[in-house]
Amino acid sequence: MDEIIKKKISYKLRGRKKQARTKLLISRAMSGKPKTEQHKKAISESMKRYWQLINTTLRNEKG
Repeated sequence: MDEIIKKKISYKLRGRKKQARTKLLISRAMSGKPKTEQHKKAISESMKRYWQLINTTLRNEKG
């Protein structure tokens, strides 16, 4: 398939809701695949920022 056509299709499908079964199949297909050290580090940093934001938000709501 032509790259331009692939990009057009991809753009049209972006943001669409997936059915629960589709999500499960994607999850199963992706589980167990090895991640590079760079990817692991990026995930770790992202989660640290996420939890820092969550903790800050919760503290602000309490006090």
